[in-house]
Amino acid sequence: MKKLWRKLRQGLDRAIYEGRFKQFIWLSGVLILAFIIVLLLAAVFRFDLAAASPGSGSSSDSAPVLVRLIELLLDPGAFVGSGSYNYVFFQLFVVLVGATFFTSFLIGTIGNLLSRRVDSLTDGRYTYAFEDHILILGAGSALKNLLSQISDTGSKCDIVIQTTQSPENVRDQIRSFMLKPCEKDIYVIYGSRTDMAALADLRFKDAREIYILGEDDEPQHDGLNLKCWNQIMEECKGNPGVKPCYLMLDRITSHHAFAYKKDNGSTPELRLNVISAVENAVQGVLVSGEVRGVKYQKLDREGIGKDSDVNVHLIVVGMTQTAYAFATTAAHICHFPNFRTKNKKTKITFIQKDIREEMDFWMGHYSNLMDLSYAEYRKWDASGTPQVKKFYPKPEYINPVCSDEKGFLDIEWEFIDAGVEDANVRNYIRECVKKDGLSEYLSFAVCGHDAEANVAAAMYLPGEVYENDSIPVFVYQPLTRFVMYPASETSKYSNMYPFGMRGDCFDPKQERMLWAKRIKFIYDMSGKYGKMEEGEALDERWYDAGNKYALQLSNIYAANSIPVKFRSIGVNPEARTSLSADEIAILAETEHDRWNVEKLLNGFGALPFADRMDILRGLASPVEEERQAAKKRKDMLKKESFRHVDIAPYGELAPGSRQYDTDIVTNLLDVIKN
Repeated sequence: MKKLWRKLRQGLDRAIYEGRFKQFIWLSGVLILAFIIVLLLAAVFRFDLAAASPGSGSSSDSAPVLVRLIELLLDPGAFVGSGSYNYVFFQLFVVLVGATFFTSFLIGTIGNLLSRRVDSLTDGRYTYAFEDHILILGAGSALKNLLSQISDTGSKCDIVIQTTQSPENVRDQIRSFMLKPCEKDIYVIYGSRTDMAALADLRFKDAREIYILGEDDEPQHDGLNLKCWNQIMEECKGNPGVKPCYLMLDRITSHHAFAYKKDNGSTPELRLNVISAVENAVQGVLVSGEVRGVKYQKLDREGIGKDSDVNVHLIVVGMTQTAYAFATTAAHICHFPNFRTKNKKTKITFIQKDIREEMDFWMGHYSNLMDLSYAEYRKWDASGTPQVKKFYPKPEYINPVCSDEKGFLDIEWEFIDAGVEDANVRNYIRECVKKDGLSEYLSFAVCGHDAEANVAAAMYLPGEVYENDSIPVFVYQPLTRFVMYPASETSKYSNMYPFGMRGDCFDPKQERMLWAKRIKFIYDMSGKYGKMEEGEALDERWYDAGNKYALQLSNIYAANSIPVKFRSIGVNPEARTSLSADEIAILAETEHDRWNVEKLLNGFGALPFADRMDILRGLASPVEEERQAAKKRKDMLKKESFRHVDIAPYGELAPGSRQYDTDIVTNLLDVIKN
């Protein structure tokens, strides 16, 4: 009996806790039980209303008894006038039972149900049968920029945000920047993006678009995002229709690892777009030149042409992942015609105290690039005498006809082992400032981990940096740009720019993606290009499983370099319909220099000069068997060993390889057309 009573109590408590309709089920059960007890008592006491009820039927008729009992149970007011009947005290008992087990329980149940619903909505635990909605998984800092973009498109669908943060806090943040008419279509749901049951409640298969953002400062942010994407991809197999899916990765290492995929991650149901948050933030500065109203000075100023005596010199303070992204993005885009005419190379300098360990890590991580690069390691002894160690490209890669001992790459590196507060470093910077505009265009990127320390380091640079307001100083500020505003709004620090705000890192519909898709088409049509493909046909080509993610990246990096290319030949693309033969020839060589560095940064390696020559001779052989053997060897090295025979000086390339560079630059005006 005790066990039964415990079970009943547990069931009731669970119903009250879980809320919704289980409480009504329990209420109905209690009411039915109470009614049965009343009927049994009526039978025991031979309760008969008919005998005393005026105008009632036969006393043997039981219908009036049932009707009266139900009336008394449901409506306590029916007790008025009970003196006209028999068993007044019994009727009073029935009224009390009805008031207790029905009226008060009903009010309590409805009140509790409404309270539970309000709590569920507040806590983000209530979902609907969403359909054709935009699903955002995670409420990190990029959410604000993303919602603003969606709002700007005029989209009239529901926006569902899943988060492990407090939904009420997320709603408060959204209310701070969204207009009320837009806010009403946004639903914030509590849950984990790796929980398939929680995702199923959000009807991800019926979503219009899916954005996997994640939360800020998660220890396993990228791993959780990748797991979420894999689960969604598996569950969507066979689902009708196709939808875009955007996957954000925080760590550069995660992004580099993804580039080794044998496909691009897309499926017939999901078109995957991978966003590297750190790279995207830097590309907004160095490529787009403007992020949310902040306009940035260009590394190459108004352009570096073939007759220029100036090279780009970028000094990066710190060796964080943001510093890596800044340096590699600059290495992707800073390629100029005066490398051919005047041997001017882009120079990228890292400054950090005790830099040697980080330098070794860089050289190991980008070993294929550094095997072909000239670099210097610089420090000063106690007397202030500079100690310089030089690293030359490995001699087996050098083409003695096309290159000198510093190799055929147009990028060189420098590592300075001291902090910006060091007197020797400050003197070094002063000497660089003197060269600005004469032999180099100087720029700084302060990329330490701590935002406030970055501002302090930037303001501590020698005063000569700020006397020349043409030298940009980019300062990493991941949380907010407002710390810098008081200083940057003055004339003294007007050339100091904040960048890297997390809210600005996610730009999934950037114009450069369209440029990349068009470059992919031109590459595929090499030698046969006639008219630019557009719309869905362009997307199908881009997301095709055969278009590996590494190849997509190659097209994206090529697109990023377009503004620099036009500046280097002094062309305003809006005022031109075609390029001259001389301009095409210049840009084709520059494009190959860019491609060399891009492939090396993305993990490909060069072949020794002797091996390159051996394959090229085979490809040019009049004997068919020798040509096929050379082609097979070339393809095998590229596929299995990540070695590419075309990572070489432009003058060494076979005509077929040169054709790709020529086709791309010839049609750059088609790539950027509106």
